[in-house]
Amino acid sequence: MNILIISQNSSHSKSLHRQIVGKVNDIYDGIEVLTLSTPAEFNDQYDKSELDIVITDIVMSGKNGLDIISETKLSHPNITIIAISETVGIPGKFHYMPIARMLGADAALEKPINTKHFVDTVSALIELKLGRMVA
Repeated sequence: MNILIISQNSSHSKSLHRQIVGKVNDIYDGIEVLTLSTPAEFNDQYDKSELDIVITDIVMSGKNGLDIISETKLSHPNITIIAISETVGIPGKFHYMPIARMLGADAALEKPINTKHFVDTVSALIELKLGRMVA
């Protein structure tokens, strides 16, 4: 199972990486977690490896998380996507999370991320990828 984290905030990426490796990997064998610090690297990275889950920040410079979700779901609809953002959108106009879900994100989490909720979300999506029942 290959999981890719895309975030320009390196401390955020490291935190998510630690949570997956420290808690989720204890439950499931064979999980590889990759991180990218710029969305521009994304096309190169997912062409090189078979990805199962992409965890992407929404607000990034250049290509943003909404672009990543849209492009990924068009070209690789079986990749599971978790959208993460601390910014809800533009007040009075739109919120990022419903748009992320509409574009195909399988889960949407707002920062600050609760560790248990994040681990439970990743675990549930892994279970779905493995074809197991989720309680």
